[in-house]
Amino acid sequence: MEKTPASGARLIFGYLGVFLIFEGIVTLLPITMLIFYGQEWRAFPSFLIPGLIALAIGLGLYFPLIHNRPRSRFKKREDALLLTLVWLTAVLCGAFPFFLGGFFGQAKMSFSEAFFESMSGYSATGFTVFPNEAFLDGPDVTGYCSHLYLFHRAVTHFFGGIGLVLVITSAISDRYNLQLYFAEGHNDRLLPNMRRSAKLTFAIYFAYIALGTFAFFLAGMDPFEGFCQSTAALATGGFSTRSTGFFWYAENAALGTYTGFGVTPWCSPIAFEVIAMVLMFLGATNFILHTYLFRGKIKQFLKDCEFQSMAIFIVVFALLMMFSLTYLYTDTDLETMIGLNWGDSFRYAIFTTVSSMTTTGFTNCANLMQLGEVAYFVMIILMIIGGGVGSTGGAIKQYRVVILVKELYWWFRDNLVSSHYIHPHPVYRLGKTREIGAKDLRDTTNFALLYLIVLSLFALAIMMLPGIRVQEGLFTSASALSGTGLSIINFFEYRAEFSYTYDLLLWIVSLAMLLGRLEIIPIGSALIRTISAPIECYKERRTLRQINS
Repeated sequence: MEKTPASGARLIFGYLGVFLIFEGIVTLLPITMLIFYGQEWRAFPSFLIPGLIALAIGLGLYFPLIHNRPRSRFKKREDALLLTLVWLTAVLCGAFPFFLGGFFGQAKMSFSEAFFESMSGYSATGFTVFPNEAFLDGPDVTGYCSHLYLFHRAVTHFFGGIGLVLVITSAISDRYNLQLYFAEGHNDRLLPNMRRSAKLTFAIYFAYIALGTFAFFLAGMDPFEGFCQSTAALATGGFSTRSTGFFWYAENAALGTYTGFGVTPWCSPIAFEVIAMVLMFLGATNFILHTYLFRGKIKQFLKDCEFQSMAIFIVVFALLMMFSLTYLYTDTDLETMIGLNWGDSFRYAIFTTVSSMTTTGFTNCANLMQLGEVAYFVMIILMIIGGGVGSTGGAIKQYRVVILVKELYWWFRDNLVSSHYIHPHPVYRLGKTREIGAKDLRDTTNFALLYLIVLSLFALAIMMLPGIRVQEGLFTSASALSGTGLSIINFFEYRAEFSYTYDLLLWIVSLAMLLGRLEIIPIGSALIRTISAPIECYKERRTLRQINS
């Protein structure tokens, strides 16, 4: 007898089981690092316990609910509900290794901190409350099992950056995966076939990380660090293996306390930063444009509106920031303005601009507070603009910003001529000149307005906490919602001074990171579906009772 097609709650939780199986395997991956760092064996249970639990729950949901059963299409908003559940369960699975670490002698983190760290990893943001002692420059790398936890952070960036749904789609085939694929924010496909498109995207992603790791190695970086830094850069995440990011390499190379990986006879912190910028730029570029590079279609790549806009923004804002740093840069005590020479100003400005625009969050300076007010303003603007559509970057996205700027130009132009004259509204994107219609303009304007409203609300919520000023609230909101991770709030200092609202700050920022990663709308749809489903069920039952009576 043919089974009834899975639909509704059965379909949602059956698919959730598939994702939990995947997430359980991901949680177990850091255990493989024991092959190289066997002395960190004490962290083994921190990953084994949540990984096996996720696998068990996933199998328990998948086989009874949808295994060998035909599946119907998602109903309205069900795809958004499943997508939200997938991301929340992934973050929970990623949080427990951090939380359990305190019970097995590693770095102690509260559940709020563990959830925040995991959310920052999977949303490819880069905010961190990871203990400074647990980084590779900490006092006891083995005691804190740093390599396993740093690899775990890199893994969350790896899968979160490219998208959990996309990774699953490359492994399983289902004709209805397309709804989830678009709900996660992937608006373009590389190939007509869904599964092949996902696999090609994954292959490009992995190849860039491999090349980045090798490039870092040639420049004098340890292969483990090279992989972690490459993953964070391409995922536009920002988790670093050093407590002060790329500044640590430059500072310690200058002091002679870091001479690079033993195999290579040199260490080049400048090369590290250049490699990171290239990877950040690639990560924030639409993956379809990468296929043009591989096919030698350089002209189409250079003409694309997103590439041109990103290049223009980077040049303009980097020059503005560079000029300001020559007189606004302050000493490390944050009290005396000393300014910088043109060389150092350019280095800090270009790296910070690329990091902000691509929503990565890497830094090459000791403290963002040193850069001055102009730099804060530039970074906020860039974090709101963000990377390209179909990339690992976040925020409003380049294509939408291009449409908004062009719409402003078209509005001025059309007001200067007769209303009987009709102007075209062309945009060159992905190898074609496209006509922007009224629906495109309306959707873009509405999303940008919604984004700015949500950003303002989160900024207000953060500013309502004690000890946080306007610029800190706005900067943190823009950074969290865009998935950048740059921060002018020192979370450890805030915890010491305002411990009673510290957890609340972490949960507010965590929610902002989730909303930003899923581009706001799926979360709203999931909430509506959650609220409306019981009401619809009640109405259906009442109607049936009335018919039967």
